[in-house]
Amino acid sequence: MNSSEGSVRSPSRGSDKSKRRPPTWDGSPPTDFAITTINVPDRLDVQEVRAREEEDEYQRRSWLSLDRYTVSLWFRRLLTLAVIGGLGWLGWQALVPIAAEFRPDRIAARLSAAVGVPVTIADRSFTVTPSPRMVLRGVDLGGQVRAEEVALQMSWDELVRAAKAGQFAFGEAVVGPMTLNAEQARALVRLGPRLANAAGFTVSTVRFSSVEFPDFSLLPHQYRATIGRSAAGAPNAVDVVQASGDGRMQIRFSAADDDTIAFELDAEQWRAPVGPGVAWTSVSATGRLLPTAVVVDSYTASAPFGVFQGALVAATDTAWSAAATARTVSLDLETAMLRLAGSRPDDANAPRSPLLGTATVDLIGSGHGPSLADAMFVARLSGPASVRFATLNGINLGLAATQGGAAATGGGITRFTELVAQIDMREGGVVLRDITGRAGAMATRGQISVAPDLALDGAVRVDLGAERVQAPITLRVSGSAVAPRFGRR
Repeated sequence: MNSSEGSVRSPSRGSDKSKRRPPTWDGSPPTDFAITTINVPDRLDVQEVRAREEEDEYQRRSWLSLDRYTVSLWFRRLLTLAVIGGLGWLGWQALVPIAAEFRPDRIAARLSAAVGVPVTIADRSFTVTPSPRMVLRGVDLGGQVRAEEVALQMSWDELVRAAKAGQFAFGEAVVGPMTLNAEQARALVRLGPRLANAAGFTVSTVRFSSVEFPDFSLLPHQYRATIGRSAAGAPNAVDVVQASGDGRMQIRFSAADDDTIAFELDAEQWRAPVGPGVAWTSVSATGRLLPTAVVVDSYTASAPFGVFQGALVAATDTAWSAAATARTVSLDLETAMLRLAGSRPDDANAPRSPLLGTATVDLIGSGHGPSLADAMFVARLSGPASVRFATLNGINLGLAATQGGAAATGGGITRFTELVAQIDMREGGVVLRDITGRAGAMATRGQISVAPDLALDGAVRVDLGAERVQAPITLRVSGSAVAPRFGRR
């Protein structure tokens, strides 16, 4: 009984003991919470402390100490320097033979072998901006042609491809301004295309920036010349284009194996150095140049007033002799007269043409002189001319014959059923000889000269025939070709 009671009361005693509170220092009543000043760090604080410790430890290390980061950093740097140095060495090894191939003496030797004459080069230099370029100075082709400067141009891509293939192809060779005489021009046409085939490198285009011919008056302007290459690699012709003056003119020269140079001329709105001083709408010609001769197989020159065709041959021994032909079957006299007067056909205020009709002219002639230009300038052409539907404005020749001088300046027209003449063209002007005109029973004969300033001088004789008992009358012709005057002698 007592034991059971003790067993029952023992938990109560343990429970009372657990509820006891420890005494406080200041005598305050005890509580379930404890107040402390200890700071417990969180995770971020721990990481910051460790980072500071590592930084302090790194700063305390000696400069001579090595760690993984330093070794990795300098290894990458040294490897990069080694790669750059290796590439530079390989590039130098590739450029050394290239530089050797482009020494002036080596280039001159290849050009000499290509053109067949000794070639010398005074100096050579390189530039890389804005594009790679090699400049040759004092290039002499066998003493025949000399260029003060030749610039060989190419792009960076072309340079890389050429270094891989060992065959250098320059995009363009630009030759500085030159002055040439006739012999130098012939030598340039024969030797120029061969320059593009020099062993070791090729040039797609050789361009002459400016060429003049001071001793050749038939080419009085500045010109640009170009030598190209065909797709098969064979050299093309030499194209010479007029760079100054009016209109457009181009001549293409092609050298043959027999020392003959063929040429083709094509021009538009061009004033030719010989012949009538008019701007031709179009001119085309083909021919050959020989060492002592010039042959124009055919030419065609068209203008608003007509089309002329013909040929020319010139040769020299101690002097030059030239022979030429000119023919037209559709010369519009009205348009030609208006051109001489400085007017256009569509000009409402243009003066009335003194002569209407369509003329057929067939001329042949020759000239002699110390040069080709002199022989052509003094050439004399002559031949027959006939006019269809000829009409003379400003005078009625039949009325003038019957009424004398009163009708000589009284206006009117004369319609011819036939009008022919012999033309004689020379340096001092044009002479119309053996003029024969018919208008019904009336016949007209005479001769008229036209000076270079278009002044007229001559006389025509008018005969009314057997229908009227009237003595023939002679009328003096004066004034100008665009405004003639008729009067009694």
